Amino acid sequence: MESGELVPAADLLRSVGEVPGLAKIMARLGMDGGESFGHAAAAIEFALEGLYLMRRLSKDSTGGTTIYRT
Repeated sequence: MESGELVPAADLLRSVGEVPGLAKIMARLGMDGGESFGHAAAAIEFALEGLYLMRRLSKDSTGGTTIYRT
C-alpha cells in the first residue's frame, strides 16, 4: 500500500478498501466519524505506522511516498 503527502486521501482510502476497525481507531484519536477523507486517511496512516513499529509491516520511504508491505 502506498501512502504519503503525495498520495491523495481518496486514492489511499480506495486502495485500502473497507477497514473494519477504522471507526475504533478514529474514536481513539478523538474523531467522531464526520471527518473528511483526509482525516480518515490520516487515521489509517497512523495505524499503518503503528503496525510498522510493532514489526507487523515493512516500510520503504522515497520522496513524498511511503510503501507499507506485509
